[in-house]
Amino acid sequence: MPKLTRRNFLKLGAASGVILTGGSKTLQAMELKLGGEDRHQIRPFHPRATYSYVCTLCPYHDTGIAFVEGGKVVKLEGNPDHIATRGKFCPKGMAGLLAAYDPDRLLYPLKRIGKRGEGKWKRITWDEAIKDVSSRIKTAMDSGAAKALVLNTGEYKDSALTRFMQSIGSESVFRSRTISLSNPNKKKMLEDTVGVDTLTPDFANARYVLNFGANIIETAFPFAQRLADAIVEKRMKLVTFDVRLSNTAGRSDEWFPIFPGTDGIVMLAMANVIMQEGLADTEFINKWTNYPSDKLASYLKQDKTRDCIYTEWHYISCKRHASGKGGSSFICNHRKY
Repeated sequence: MPKLTRRNFLKLGAASGVILTGGSKTLQAMELKLGGEDRHQIRPFHPRATYSYVCTLCPYHDTGIAFVEGGKVVKLEGNPDHIATRGKFCPKGMAGLLAAYDPDRLLYPLKRIGKRGEGKWKRITWDEAIKDVSSRIKTAMDSGAAKALVLNTGEYKDSALTRFMQSIGSESVFRSRTISLSNPNKKKMLEDTVGVDTLTPDFANARYVLNFGANIIETAFPFAQRLADAIVEKRMKLVTFDVRLSNTAGRSDEWFPIFPGTDGIVMLAMANVIMQEGLADTEFINKWTNYPSDKLASYLKQDKTRDCIYTEWHYISCKRHASGKGGSSFICNHRKY
């Protein structure tokens, strides 16, 4: 074996460079079919046009960036200029590409030509669809049956579609995306009390957060970032009540594994402790609510469930019933805040 001298080392380095240079040409040639056509759809060194868009796969409507090559979207990622997401994007958002090019996606109106359930459809034009639907709406309005019309929609254009239905004499707007019982009740409560139907948690200025069942870290990227900032920078305390050990519960200061359906028991018990120990702002309650503070305190002390009486010590036993573990530590910590 020849001795490795400085001269031989430099010769070897020069030869390796030639091999690598030739290899790159070979690899580049392998990327192309005969005639210069791309073998692969995506080539990193191709210039791509970028477009900002709004993702509608969940109620947060985060903005993303679509990379377009050859008239087709080839990649999606988060928009770093978006104030809420800061460029982060969830797996569902990145998988939106599959929804856009799903072979079963409807790109034009279809009209049923057979009996319901037979699966027989024909393609019609947009003008035909608009004319058909308009004539049916007009018939219902002329016959005084407009109230029987129901619109099934998502939530992104609720206000415009609701006004449209009201203009033809119907109040029936069915929101398939928000069909759960909690959302309509929550939105109505917020509209009647604070004037808007959605509130954003102010994690940046919070010291102590009680979280009931929300898996923020996995399902709400904009909020998750603010939550993480508050925990790290402000030492905010996070207490989670959840039936399972979610990622959010696992990253909380305390996790209480309550049984399904016992969230209300815990909330009422906490409210009772606050009222009985004089920790509540009774002046605020009396001025801004329609239920006096003394009646509220009396109501919370009553036995409103089969298993619990909302006094402090019964709260502890109730807590054990709801979660299988004592609640005295939580009561002590809760008083601090």
